[in-house]
Amino acid sequence: RQNAQGYRCLMDRLRFAIKTKPWLKALKASDTMVTWVDQRAEFDPFLHPPQPSNPWISDEASFWNQPTDTSSAEIPTEKRVKRWGLSVQELVKDPIGRQVLET
Repeated sequence: RQNAQGYRCLMDRLRFAIKTKPWLKALKASDTMVTWVDQRAEFDPFLHPPQPSNPWISDEASFWNQPTDTSSAEIPTEKRVKRWGLSVQELVKDPIGRQVLET
């Protein structure tokens, strides 16, 4: 049988576990969220403007000089392929990604 001192020690350990367990979960959740945001930051148009820039907003005219044939649209860009590497869900959402996955 345990004495009063043993029960006090047990209560202290349980109180400590109750206090620290939610803290560890919140810490892990925040670390996961920061990692997720860091991975996807380069694909956010508010943080990194798309290339080439929108000719209606900037003075850059390179958008107007791009070829308009559809054969170049079949070739995925480097940024697109990087996004596919984040998750299979990103790959399946993209129509060209689905074609690549099926072949």
